[in-house]
Amino acid sequence: MTAPYWDDNPIAWDAPILNGERMPGVWKIRLPVERILDIKHAPGNDGARITDKGYKLAPLDMEVQIADAETWKRIQGFIDKYHPKKKGGVREPISISHPETDVLKISKIYIHKIGPMTIDNGIMEMTLHAVEWVDTPKKVKKKAPKTVDTSIPTPLNRDKITTLPGDEFASFEPEDIASGLSP
Repeated sequence: MTAPYWDDNPIAWDAPILNGERMPGVWKIRLPVERILDIKHAPGNDGARITDKGYKLAPLDMEVQIADAETWKRIQGFIDKYHPKKKGGVREPISISHPETDVLKISKIYIHKIGPMTIDNGIMEMTLHAVEWVDTPKKVKKKAPKTVDTSIPTPLNRDKITTLPGDEFASFEPEDIASGLSP
């Protein structure tokens, strides 16, 4: 999906859509994506050996500024539904849509922390902390190991070797080759 330019569609950039519901207020999204690197430095040497251990699930911080009672009321409804401690609260990933998440191909998140909430000059700020959700990959079935075809002569099944008339090497053993004997 292509994200709109922020001056062309500022409303799209103002708030995320969580589980199909546009969130009230003005939001800041912080979403770093990165790979897990194992960096090993050799003592006394410049440089290091880097091992790439794959993609790290992205942490997502969403900060909202609340400046009016109606927005505060709607935010409280959201908190009630997604509070990590609430019995019967949402314990599964939720969908997210925002230009930043869309560009980074992140469509599901898991909210694990709400807060802190602070008020400064009549504006409340609250942060939702989440992590990118990726469905558990399906296990790949391993193919059965190939069996050895015993109909083909090999050193392991020499009893299957047949000789043709005039084949002077048929009775020649590997030990004879090593000793330099000839038939």
